[in-house]
Amino acid sequence: MTATKPPNKRSPSNIPNTAARKALTPSTKPLQKQQRSSVDKEQVLNKTSIENYFDSHFSNSKNLEGDSSNAQPIKASVEALGTVLVTSSLPLSIPHESELPLHETLDVLGVKARVIPLMAKLATAKSDEPSIDRKAKKVKKDSNEVRLLPIQQSLFPIMNTYADVLLTTQTRENEVEMRQTYCLHTVNHVLKTRDRVLKNTARLNAAALASSSKDTSGEAEATPEDVEDDDEDAGDVERNGNVIEYRDQGFTRPKVLVLIPFKNIAFEVIETIIKLSGASQVENKSRLTSEFTLPPEEDGLDPTKPEDYQHDFRGNIDDCFRIGIKFSRRHMKLFSDFYSADVIVASPLGLRMVVGAEGDKERDFDFLSSIEVVVVDRCDMLLMQNWDHLQHIFQHLNLTPKSAHDCDFARTKSWYLDGRSALLRQSILLSAFPTPEINALMAKSCKNVDGRIKISKVYRGSVGEVVVQVPQMYNRITSPSLRELDDARFKHFVEKVIPTLKRGGLEQKGTIIFIPSYFDYVRVRNHLRDHQADIEVGELCEYTSNSDISRTRSNFFHGKTSILLMTERFHFFRRYKIRGCKHVFFYQLPEYAQFYAELLNGMDVGMESRCSVVYSVYDKFRMERVVGSDRVKKMMDKDTFMFA
Repeated sequence: MTATKPPNKRSPSNIPNTAARKALTPSTKPLQKQQRSSVDKEQVLNKTSIENYFDSHFSNSKNLEGDSSNAQPIKASVEALGTVLVTSSLPLSIPHESELPLHETLDVLGVKARVIPLMAKLATAKSDEPSIDRKAKKVKKDSNEVRLLPIQQSLFPIMNTYADVLLTTQTRENEVEMRQTYCLHTVNHVLKTRDRVLKNTARLNAAALASSSKDTSGEAEATPEDVEDDDEDAGDVERNGNVIEYRDQGFTRPKVLVLIPFKNIAFEVIETIIKLSGASQVENKSRLTSEFTLPPEEDGLDPTKPEDYQHDFRGNIDDCFRIGIKFSRRHMKLFSDFYSADVIVASPLGLRMVVGAEGDKERDFDFLSSIEVVVVDRCDMLLMQNWDHLQHIFQHLNLTPKSAHDCDFARTKSWYLDGRSALLRQSILLSAFPTPEINALMAKSCKNVDGRIKISKVYRGSVGEVVVQVPQMYNRITSPSLRELDDARFKHFVEKVIPTLKRGGLEQKGTIIFIPSYFDYVRVRNHLRDHQADIEVGELCEYTSNSDISRTRSNFFHGKTSILLMTERFHFFRRYKIRGCKHVFFYQLPEYAQFYAELLNGMDVGMESRCSVVYSVYDKFRMERVVGSDRVKKMMDKDTFMFA
């Protein structure tokens, strides 16, 4: 039998500030479907007491049979984020920019009281940096007047619902604010979970002591109310005969997993977590600095590289790391053993080496069995590494462990024991742009019972950044299915493109064939080697050695090589300006739209210079980022399209 819970002291009805209740308390009626129009920005993404998202989402009485896939979607435009699409069975609305001070906003949102001043301090420090959003209002030093930045005001209430989040509007300008937001969500979740476990343990000890006193003095039996702490809800309390049970744990301790591509980003994230934790002592912090940063003399990039390259590849760009973070009341331990850690920060490659594969003698993934929040930062960069590692990790989340690992099964939540914990896991995916791979990961591996929230934006198109005068011809290919698209693209290349490359010796020289996929690159390269031996072809891919890169670039510039094959990963990691380019053929448009303008603006334009692009209806995401959201709709129905 479940004991009656005490009233929540921080529910909206008990908050004295009327403005706070009005701004952050939702209506009790679900919103109706909007007809492609914006929802009033005065609506807020909340349902009952906002703090109860944590309580209700992770409750043993949670209904796991709900189906959010049939929920009516809510679509609206939020200035700080972009287009927000909510698909959830919860009565959610769209968040708006609040005029409330930070401490009031976070208090109503259920953030732990000791974290709020730490976030205010972080926001105050951030306001002095030049990268702050220029649209944000000036932040005063008084912590009572500090406000969250517009992005944080809109994004944190979304994360706080514990629904899955897919955000594809990450940029250099807003990524720091977004990381602070999910770090705040991470720390708040860990502290709530840990405080509940510690307080319930104290209650059980008090109940045991009271029971022992009853045996000797004949006093009445202790009840859950006798050991209730007014500061924190006990969570799920059960009575099994005369035994009080608290279901507040999982199989293992780690509750949050943060997956990041490089050490430079991981260092920033861990530093933010440390600041928000309020830990007076951080063990192994010097080791963190030595392993995750570079000495000033080694941290140098070519200043001629594009700004986004210098930003992404600053500092330590090692992509193989993993670190456990253990929280205690006033102490934090970095590089903790995974089974004693609360948060795990790792790269997909670093974690994949521990998880292993089927047949490996030494592999371990039991520490992933009780993950409740997983954050994947910069999914777009992970696509340039090895996406299979990320998929492999998601396949091993929330599985029943093979060993007990000192688990207290009497306190394990029921949905862990039922093998259904994946339905309660919140997945937060952050990316600079959407791709079919990211959408597939969200659709197949993220089954949150409370639905998902997608955030996207409208693209103007990088084609407007092309400054050279060169004709850009787009040719649409057709394919009966996505499975046959690769063959259709290759057939078009062999039958339509190669004959134009061989039409006159001068015309074929100085041609770059840009191929995003390495598998397509190998297919084209082998065909040219076997069937077009008369064409001199250079090769640049992510596996090309430095010496071969220098030789290939030189040969192409001096005309010794007529055609240059280049992959997107090579351009992503190197960002060379290829001299001697007179023609560009895009076997498929790049994922990063800025690469399109970079390659064309780097051409040695002549009378015969041209750019050719092959696309299909399945390339809509790539097309949208290059030609713009408005224009792509028209181009999907046309066989040819030209920009002059």
